[in-house]
Amino acid sequence: MALICLAFMKGPVLTKFLKKGIKIVRGHDVNLLRSIPVTEYMEKEYESIGDNTGLEELIVKAQESTYPHFVVLNNKDELVGILSMRDLKNCLSDMDYLCELIVAADIMSKNVYCLVPDDTLETAFEVFEGKHISTLPVVDSRNRKKVIGILKKSNLILAYNEKILKTHILQNRGK
Repeated sequence: MALICLAFMKGPVLTKFLKKGIKIVRGHDVNLLRSIPVTEYMEKEYESIGDNTGLEELIVKAQESTYPHFVVLNNKDELVGILSMRDLKNCLSDMDYLCELIVAADIMSKNVYCLVPDDTLETAFEVFEGKHISTLPVVDSRNRKKVIGILKKSNLILAYNEKILKTHILQNRGK
């Protein structure tokens, strides 16, 4: 299988790819992801926390969790933010003083990029690349505050690799 480096794709070579509908980002054909809905690779099981969860409990949960992010929900189970380990790390130096005062809502990211079930992995790829994040909530199309799952960047990469491998096998089958 040939790998194409974007650095070498200039002028006529790049134009030929674009005319054929091949969209290359950082050397990857993201068109392969266009037909795959995010629901095929999202995880329906994810860890969430309440927006009033205290700092001490957050730290305990973070130590026990395998997830690098928590979906933050209010008392109506509506998405209100995302809490990353980076957000949490910023409070650790003043832990003794802040432990009684800080809750998840104080340190979470409130501007949350989300996907809906109709989005494709191509859309997810563009968000992951543009925003430099590793987890995206997937929300109900009709109620954008209702989380139905999460998509991890690692799952998208897995999907892409599986699609590439399958395409490669099918192309070489007749040879």
